[in-house]
Amino acid sequence: MFRSFGSMTMLVALLSACAVPSSQEQSDPTQEVSSALKISPCLLVLPELESVAQGAAKQLQDNGAPGWSVYVSRRVGSLSEPCVAVSSGGYARSHVDGYAAFTPDVSFSTASQSKIVTAAAVFEILRKNKLDPKTETIGKHLPAGWPVGPGVKSITFDELLRHRSGLFSAKGNSIENWFGETTDIQTWLMMGVTDPMKARVYANLGYALLNLLAARMEYGSSVTTSDWAGILMQQHVWTKFLSPNGFPVQGSAMPSCIFSPSKDALAYAPKALPAFGGAQPTPATAYAHCGAARWNFTQRNFGRFLDRLHHGDFFASAEAAANLPPGSMVKEFEERLYGFDSQDTVTNDAYVTKGGNLPVGDTELKSKSYIFLGSGTVVAAFINADSAIGDAVTNAWASRKK
Repeated sequence: MFRSFGSMTMLVALLSACAVPSSQEQSDPTQEVSSALKISPCLLVLPELESVAQGAAKQLQDNGAPGWSVYVSRRVGSLSEPCVAVSSGGYARSHVDGYAAFTPDVSFSTASQSKIVTAAAVFEILRKNKLDPKTETIGKHLPAGWPVGPGVKSITFDELLRHRSGLFSAKGNSIENWFGETTDIQTWLMMGVTDPMKARVYANLGYALLNLLAARMEYGSSVTTSDWAGILMQQHVWTKFLSPNGFPVQGSAMPSCIFSPSKDALAYAPKALPAFGGAQPTPATAYAHCGAARWNFTQRNFGRFLDRLHHGDFFASAEAAANLPPGSMVKEFEERLYGFDSQDTVTNDAYVTKGGNLPVGDTELKSKSYIFLGSGTVVAAFINADSAIGDAVTNAWASRKK
């Protein structure tokens, strides 16, 4: 899944000096960001990573983003951690901690990018139980007694994962947050399939439903509410994906379901209204965070998550349990665009996931991530502005120095 870089034997020894072996050793940014004084050894071999990070960041800054961070990484050879380049600047604002520098080590809500975490967990549970998402229908996994409309029981997990359930959806969000998420899901399902062609319509409730169904498969039929399912699935992600792969408990990925203002660092532009600083969620929104398993990641660790996902690290045990060939699950996951928003039409070489969170005045925390397949490069860009984040990344990728 990566492009050859010449004499790999010579490079691995050099590149190992820049690999990040543990979370305790990630605090010094000079190990990863090139400067006039110090350049990480791996970036001497892979200058295009630095080129993309600096190029995208410059465009975001030129477009007026008050805070930005662009993280670029690629795993090389047998190294378990990628080579990394980061360019960040400006300010982030937490409604608890005030202003801080916008860096890859500040925790942010990844908003809709959390769907790729949910998708990976749901897919792993299905496959380890020898269930095919393309043929397994949701009917027998729904809570007993839930009334559903026509066609609902025949919806497949694949269709939910790809936003192609055919369920009613207004502006992509259905009736979300009218009541509380569990009630919203039940009301949504009672409407039944309204689009027999099942065109793709983005729906957050579809992923909240996936979380509930997967939690019932993993933890039993007593799980009947979205918020409880969210807590259990976040526990599943921690124990199956994050902890075994060296993600620290603090500062990497925090489940918003266990809501703690001191940890829920929401980034706003400096012109954000002070009166809005509390940003306390309504009960419905709190449930939505929980059931949809919205995650707070530092940008660095979200990049690491995408790198490990792309290299199949999270699926190895499920492949063994289901007697599947190594690497087959990540291939299927990416080709079916589970959790992704699209395949990039500009580069034709990337899968894309994006998120937006809590508009404040004219600004919004936005994030967009790319996995460039030909080289296995991960690019994660976070900003607190309405700048064209995708254009910044694709332009930097197209003009990168190799």
